[in-house]
Amino acid sequence: MSSVSSVPVLVLFNSVLTLLCCIIGSGQRSSNPFTEPALKAGGVKVAIQEAALAPLLPALADEFERFMENITIPKQKVNGASVEETYFRNVTVGSATVKFWGSNKMVWNFCNVSATVPFTRFVYHSFWCYLYPCSGSAQAEIRNASVALWLDVSAGRGGLLDIHVGGSAIGNDDPLITLIGEGKSKVPKWLGGRVKDMYDKDVLPKLGHHIITGVNRILTNKTKEIFHMFPIVFVNSSKIEYGQMRLELVVLADAADQLMLTEKVFSPRQPFPNWPVAVVSSFTALNNMLRLMIKSGHSMVHVPFPLRYVFSSKTAQRQLDRLCFGCGSEATFELKTAPWLNSLNEKMVTVKFQDVEVTVDLLPRGGAPISLFSMLMNVSVQAARIALIDGVAHANLDSVDTNVSVTSSRIDGLDSSIMNTNIRDLINGMVLPLLNFKRYAFPAPFDLSGIHLNITSEGGIAGVDLVRALGSLSILPHLR
Repeated sequence: MSSVSSVPVLVLFNSVLTLLCCIIGSGQRSSNPFTEPALKAGGVKVAIQEAALAPLLPALADEFERFMENITIPKQKVNGASVEETYFRNVTVGSATVKFWGSNKMVWNFCNVSATVPFTRFVYHSFWCYLYPCSGSAQAEIRNASVALWLDVSAGRGGLLDIHVGGSAIGNDDPLITLIGEGKSKVPKWLGGRVKDMYDKDVLPKLGHHIITGVNRILTNKTKEIFHMFPIVFVNSSKIEYGQMRLELVVLADAADQLMLTEKVFSPRQPFPNWPVAVVSSFTALNNMLRLMIKSGHSMVHVPFPLRYVFSSKTAQRQLDRLCFGCGSEATFELKTAPWLNSLNEKMVTVKFQDVEVTVDLLPRGGAPISLFSMLMNVSVQAARIALIDGVAHANLDSVDTNVSVTSSRIDGLDSSIMNTNIRDLINGMVLPLLNFKRYAFPAPFDLSGIHLNITSEGGIAGVDLVRALGSLSILPHLR
């Protein structure tokens, strides 16, 4: 869950910085001092459709196979028989399905399950055993079985998402039982029926108990692990309607809050977009996630830098040619503090960046990058909309207020005043008109297909198609 909600924030971070590669500096008006926003918790709501889980089902089936092969049923005495430790091998699952059911439940179904119970020693205690050998080993071949698990999803104690198995059902055709007597003795045929009854009435019911216990242990550990990765609190139990599960959560201002929610936080009011996975976030929650990203080291992005628009003089061009003739260029943006998003009014959103370190390098073919210049910048962007749709950035910008301070340069005469003046003309003459032209868009620096993100004056709205977006997770290594 939390991992779902963090993806739109990562996308926002990249899309805005992609825009900034074209709008470094403007000098349109003096920059307002940046004020760190007050720290508080922010609301997020998430909607997940059954269909969204489809790409995860093969992995779920594989995990269940491994899980079954780690189950061991201890030695037991039942109905006149003593059975040694029982376990399962060669487990295969034909398919898996997940269905939402009731108000807050899921049903996991594993179909066409096959497994082998290797030869296990048994002793049958009966009067007839004075006449016939009643001990040996039995092997069971299970075919075309099914396992159903009923899971409850709710907001647990301390804000944890409580997911646990409340019941199970195991269905199977008659297992093929193979008996081997001890030594040279033969096992009487009537004992085969007793052993089959033992599997049907004792071993398989105990298997259901062990599955429930084992799965609940895994779910508890995994939810705690994910929960403690992000400062989030689930405030309401899940609600299922029309094949869609809805969750409400709160993103705390800092993980150091020890996941303590001390105030009422309202969920965003915007409706969910029609997507398999939909996320609606308040600005406060987005800012908290951005702050967490920066603290975790996700603060650097590399994007192409258009030098030809910045250095127009012949003198500067000659210096560039001497340094690296015909070379491309790249800018590295590194954030020392988290950006801040806020609603300016009913129509505008503002995005502010403070003390962004920008390093521009020339890129010779086959050689090491050559440092060209570096600078610090503060940026305030006012926009009616910032969006990233299938890896393509769109924006409707009202103004860009930027202050640039050059800290080092290999180009003679390059200073902050010149940079601001040059880029002011670029902003007014090219960037803003292009970005605001409805048909103009440009690709983001990473593969982000299957993810739609919109930032408006009401907050953040994201839709995720997991089938396509799972291949887009290659963005994550670039953020380290």
